[in-house]
Amino acid sequence: MLRLYHSYLRAAGLGWVFDDDRYKSAPALSDERREELRDIMFEKAQEKTLDEWMELYVADGDVAPSRTSTPLKACDIRSSCTIDMPLRSTILASER
Repeated sequence: MLRLYHSYLRAAGLGWVFDDDRYKSAPALSDERREELRDIMFEKAQEKTLDEWMELYVADGDVAPSRTSTPLKACDIRSSCTIDMPLRSTILASER
């Protein structure tokens, strides 16, 4: 899982976070740093359409893209789905 996380950051143009002292230990970050990085990731996601991201990730070959409408729908069985950072707070908010 960690390899895919690192691959995603690199493919999305966020590989610089591993050179930044604030984020280089990602995903093991303090709450404050995790939320900062989550915001950076969300801002980056707004730069392209879903089709553009899918094309980029498929071409990269080291990212596991999937078309789903919500993070929870990406899991076949909800109880076996462990979603940690950065989607956890988004998922919890969407369940309200």
